[in-house]
Amino acid sequence: MESEDPVSRAEVLRQIDTAKDLLTKVNPNINEHIYNAMVEISNAWLQPGQKGGGPEIDQLIKSKFDTSLPNDFSLDKSVGSVKTFLSAVDEENRKLALAVGPVAMVSEMKDPQAILPYIGPVKISKYTIIPTINYILEACRLLVITNKFNNPLLRKILSVVIAILDVLRGEWKKGILSLLGVYNREALLIGIVGKTALMMYNWISPNIQNKLEEVVYASTKSMMVGAWLHVLGIVAPDHIRQKINKIIVLGDFPEHDIQKLQKIFQDKEIVCKLRLNIESAREEPPIRIVLELLNVPGDLEAFCNGIESGPMVDNPSIPEIKVPEVKVPEVKLPEIKLKGGKKPRRFSKHDY
Repeated sequence: MESEDPVSRAEVLRQIDTAKDLLTKVNPNINEHIYNAMVEISNAWLQPGQKGGGPEIDQLIKSKFDTSLPNDFSLDKSVGSVKTFLSAVDEENRKLALAVGPVAMVSEMKDPQAILPYIGPVKISKYTIIPTINYILEACRLLVITNKFNNPLLRKILSVVIAILDVLRGEWKKGILSLLGVYNREALLIGIVGKTALMMYNWISPNIQNKLEEVVYASTKSMMVGAWLHVLGIVAPDHIRQKINKIIVLGDFPEHDIQKLQKIFQDKEIVCKLRLNIESAREEPPIRIVLELLNVPGDLEAFCNGIESGPMVDNPSIPEIKVPEVKVPEVKLPEIKLKGGKKPRRFSKHDY
């Protein structure tokens, strides 16, 4: 079969201009980047040795106009990447502080001696020098924001000096908080409170810090889902409620009881039974994000260790909890016999 002749550049550009005119009639506010993308596709189409069309052009068109989320996008992985990046910045800042700056200078010094009255010469730890200077500068900065010694220019200079000192000490986060003092007095106080909280947070064991960060992250996601479910519990129409009723039983206060949906997705047995369905659904980025917001574990294999996963089902649903039927044994009352073989008289309404 003979191959078709390549389309001329002039013909392709003419067709693009015609398509642009037609689109402009439908929507006068057509974005210029669409037209530019069409021209770029035509240039790739008309490269030497390429006949036009084909899978390569289809992929290029898809890359230009596909605005969906990437297939490997993950909210948890993105947050983990940010955390890893911040940890790397921390490590590089510490290395820089140990190589140059006041920390490197102090580490090469010997412990200085101070002569105290009635005590005599006393050795002082060399590592108290930098914190002492920092505390004195912070005290001066607080002094210049008081009504009596208010000096905005000196406040800004001290804020920059303290920020540089913090970075040179290997504490760039505190440096950012110190720079808040450049804006106004309120921001300065917020920065000092933040530095104090950060200092106290660093006193905690790193293992506990990791657990706290995981709890805060999971709680934030749960609050986002909870807010959406709260609104859904109030405004959802009846046909939506009927679908939800297949999973949970809504009570008189659905905006509260609907939060049980989050608890269901935290149930290990239920999640592991639907493991195949969850892993299959995770291939779609939007569903993956929803599952991550519901705090469904990413590694189900490790999470379901020892629990057998159920089969793949078309319409997964939460299994109903069946209450066992309690049978009350039948009790036979003894027959009452009267003297003379008479039967007991039944009571009637006239006896009352």
